[in-house]
Amino acid sequence: SRSSKEAMTLHMPCYQERENSLSLPSHLPPEFRIVSLPRELRGQNAKRKMNLLALASIVRLHKLGLLNDRLLPLSMEDMMSWLLKKTLGTIHRVTRTSSSVTYSYPLTAHLYILNQSGSGFEAERQDLLSRGARLNQFALVSLAELPEIKAQSSRHRDMGVIDFTIIRRGEVSISAQQWNEITSFYCTLFNSRWRRQKKKKKRSFQYDPRLDRCGSASPIPPYAVCLVDTLDQIDYTSMKCAVCQHAVSKGEMGSQSFPRMWSPNYNPSVSYIVYGPSGNLCRDGFPNTEYTSFLHYFSEKYGVTTLCPTSKLFVAKRVWDMPHSHSVLGPGAAEEDVAHAANLELPAEVCQESPMADPSIVLQSTLLPQFLYLVERRLTAEAFIRHCQENYEVLGECLSRAGPDSVMEVLTTKTCRMPQDYERLEWLGDAVLKLVQTDSLLQYSDTSYLHEGYLHMLRSVMGSNERLERVAEECGFNHFILSCPLNREEWRPSRLQLRKHDDSSNKALPPTP
Repeated sequence: SRSSKEAMTLHMPCYQERENSLSLPSHLPPEFRIVSLPRELRGQNAKRKMNLLALASIVRLHKLGLLNDRLLPLSMEDMMSWLLKKTLGTIHRVTRTSSSVTYSYPLTAHLYILNQSGSGFEAERQDLLSRGARLNQFALVSLAELPEIKAQSSRHRDMGVIDFTIIRRGEVSISAQQWNEITSFYCTLFNSRWRRQKKKKKRSFQYDPRLDRCGSASPIPPYAVCLVDTLDQIDYTSMKCAVCQHAVSKGEMGSQSFPRMWSPNYNPSVSYIVYGPSGNLCRDGFPNTEYTSFLHYFSEKYGVTTLCPTSKLFVAKRVWDMPHSHSVLGPGAAEEDVAHAANLELPAEVCQESPMADPSIVLQSTLLPQFLYLVERRLTAEAFIRHCQENYEVLGECLSRAGPDSVMEVLTTKTCRMPQDYERLEWLGDAVLKLVQTDSLLQYSDTSYLHEGYLHMLRSVMGSNERLERVAEECGFNHFILSCPLNREEWRPSRLQLRKHDDSSNKALPPTP
């Protein structure tokens, strides 16, 4: 049809014999599109004039860098790439307020006492207390004051709903050595409870102190988890014992006080709480009639043939499972009936103490990664609001009115596998951004006369992923994107790094003070 033919001519060179000119494709810059012959050359025949115009066009486009490898005018896609390269080269770094902080010791740190509650959790806690266990509380110790930390709830398979709340705040003076001891315990805790055990890749978590000294792009203030006693004082003695116990080589039994954490040699990935001797021996009858004795049971079930008939048995219970993902619950989540693990009996000869042998610490760290994951998400949102308030006043004011919960949704990618992410908001934002770009192109005097095809190309370049990514990086927004899901392969707390450690010991190399 005529309309389609006219549309096609916009994307092809067009010779105008009467005007003695050649019109280049419409997607090329308008000031270069019309090539005219000088008056002294207009007396030539039509073929000669077309050749001269073609040669002049090639020379002009070559000088402007608008020819492809085949000496033809750039296509629409090539032109968009050319424009994108030009626009990326004109993006200048945005001057921002620096938030780098250097910490000098001794300093006054901020202490946040963490309380865990729930009917199932409290029942397990009272059970350990009745058996002589010493229960200390966890606390967050931060080198900078943290914003308000909201209560969080998560559901555990064995203990039901567990609520995490900050019940008290305080300040404490710490030296460089004390901060090193706190971070060593923090690393030990996550090495024993969160690090994925791999035989081929022997790596462990280590705290990176360089990020504390020089400041970093991380929006999370430097913090660690420690133990506090009943007087809300940091319990350095208990933390040192936990770190030393973690350094005990496999197979070597440490303290014989109970309750303790044991792992059977035939299944070292499973841990048990051992409460003490049961009074039975391996030669005694097994409760299940399928096996004649405990010797028979361990031999048939696990292939253990080295047990002595007079070996003592110990009452044990399988330890609470540590979930690999999160289950975020709203306030006041309903309790559910949970199945409690049954007691069993284990011989000491086929067991070794777990790297974290204190069951009270294991109990309190069961859902600790889930809590820290949610806390770091909120701290990132709070830091993003402050960053925008300091550098982009209008945006900062809008985000401040929206609040941290809404900002978390804005920053969360789909890869986090959270209930809410920014996919719907991204769809809305793309539409708003396209409207703003369209309005600016129509209002700008230098583009008011351009063909709609050229306007479309300009708008596509303005809203391209490459250009928006470059702008976001220059504005510092890339440091606040929440893209890591909660699992052992990908997530680790801020400032903990996975590094190789010495093969001669289970203990990670200590961080430098």
